[in-house]
Amino acid sequence: MKEIYSVGLGLLVIINLVQPTYAQETNIKVASVKEPENYSTSATQLLAQSNNTKVTGVQVNTTDKGIEVILKSTNIEALQPVNKSQGNDFIVEIPNAVLSLDKATNFNKANPAPGITSISVIQANANTIKLTVTGEKGLPTAELFDDNEGLIFELVPVASATKPQQQSQKLVKIDQVQFNNTDQGLEIILATPEADKLQISSKTEGNKFIVDIPSAQLSLPNGDTVSQQKPIAGISEITLNNLDAKTIRVIITGTEKPPTVELFDSEEGLIFEVTKQSQTPATITPQSENQTQPEQPTVSETPIELKGLGLGLGLVYAGEREASLPNQIKIPSFLRTDASVFYKKNNWRAALNFKNLLDTKYYESQGSFVVPAAPFTVMGNITFEF
Repeated sequence: MKEIYSVGLGLLVIINLVQPTYAQETNIKVASVKEPENYSTSATQLLAQSNNTKVTGVQVNTTDKGIEVILKSTNIEALQPVNKSQGNDFIVEIPNAVLSLDKATNFNKANPAPGITSISVIQANANTIKLTVTGEKGLPTAELFDDNEGLIFELVPVASATKPQQQSQKLVKIDQVQFNNTDQGLEIILATPEADKLQISSKTEGNKFIVDIPSAQLSLPNGDTVSQQKPIAGISEITLNNLDAKTIRVIITGTEKPPTVELFDSEEGLIFEVTKQSQTPATITPQSENQTQPEQPTVSETPIELKGLGLGLGLVYAGEREASLPNQIKIPSFLRTDASVFYKKNNWRAALNFKNLLDTKYYESQGSFVVPAAPFTVMGNITFEF
């Protein structure tokens, strides 16, 4: 009986000695499991990361207005920021992107400029980069553009943004308006050597095509209003006058439908190319007898197939504007050049339209996204009137 008791006591001592060692091994294993929790281990996550656009550097520069934050990448167009700003924090999330910095996982900088308390660029999740810029007195005003370095955010703190920065634009005076008949209709020329400085806005109301030209003024010898009644087929009236002290208004009224008008500038001035809408012999016979008959080409001089050939050039300008409410990101202004070549014979018409002829880089907003606009594009169409 004593021997059994001794053996039982010995086993109890051995068990007590073994338990702390086992507990220590368990703690070490748990710590090693938690260690790599920030890394993607599944095949799906690793594949998604490999398809993301890499941001290889973050650079902060001070400007005369505030700061600019540059996200460097070899594939800038793939970076599409989404605005998530709140309070004093300008926040942008960039999906399908990963930070790949040389010496750090994230980027942080405190007090980079007056009015800005901090900047941070972090990997919000496996596929999203998050940029946060905190203003001292309010939400900074942001403007987005890119260059060869990368995607650039120009930020102006509230203190600087309240300073007046208005620049008065020079008033362009128009002292001559010309009306020239063409094979396609009529061209209206606002004679000025500063046509490239004019900004226009157009709209259609019923049968009227209306163009406003700000920072411009008609200054004609015979008054400040020009009017033409039924200048070509399909156009009932054309008027030009001063809408106010700094704006010219041009109204082109169609007989049955809005007229087709193309605008472009040249050394002569700002040109409106108005296309006649129909061939009405009773309306155009007197003009064609007096003007075009002496210059009527023979078959040997000009092939008949080229009589319906036309060219067009247009400029589309958009000023600096907000990408989305509440006006936290501004998209820079742009000037886009469009062109067209068309040929019309009898009841059919063929045309080629060249959009963004000079392949200008500019941005458009699509909901919460700011995306690059379409590059140089060619579109063709053929129409037949029954």
